[in-house]
Amino acid sequence: MVLKNPRVQRILDLIDLFGVAGITHIHKLEYSKSKYGLQDARRKMLDLCKEGALKRKRSDYNGKYYYWLASQKPFGQPQHRLVLLDFYVMLCRKYGRGNIEIHVEYTGIPGIRPDAYIKIRNVKMLFVEIHLSNNDINLEKYIPAAKKEPFGEGIFPYIVVISDRKVTVSREVNEAVTVITDGLKMSKLEGII
Repeated sequence: MVLKNPRVQRILDLIDLFGVAGITHIHKLEYSKSKYGLQDARRKMLDLCKEGALKRKRSDYNGKYYYWLASQKPFGQPQHRLVLLDFYVMLCRKYGRGNIEIHVEYTGIPGIRPDAYIKIRNVKMLFVEIHLSNNDINLEKYIPAAKKEPFGEGIFPYIVVISDRKVTVSREVNEAVTVITDGLKMSKLEGII
């Protein structure tokens, strides 16, 4: 039987929030200080699967396992959420997990629904858009929201677009909001955010 300790609870809460997680996410957030952290993370996730708390499947994208809560249906676009989780892990490692507030599928402002709203304590506010499709991304929807100034006078979160495709930002959008774009490796974001 898997012991329900604070670490296991954090793992389950993380998977509940994002809908999915991979071994590298669990390793970096929960086992990075352990000498055998990656093996420990694998073993814990396998134990949670054997106990019936989690289910797993190999990703069509990279062939690695991703995990979800057994009590829920698997998330329809796991790669989408795994990329968002990659970004979250990067921020947690830079600023500390306790300094990051995240709302996945944020619906707090009418007319927009970013993949996440992230507030880094005393640093920045971000709307995150993960774009993995061949369709164009619609950033114009942020212009009316920015004009309403829902976060106070002159304050609007940065918009971070993480994509495996070239993203073109119109002049109108650039004048209304600050958009930061980067690829799936997030090398540029790591230096900016």
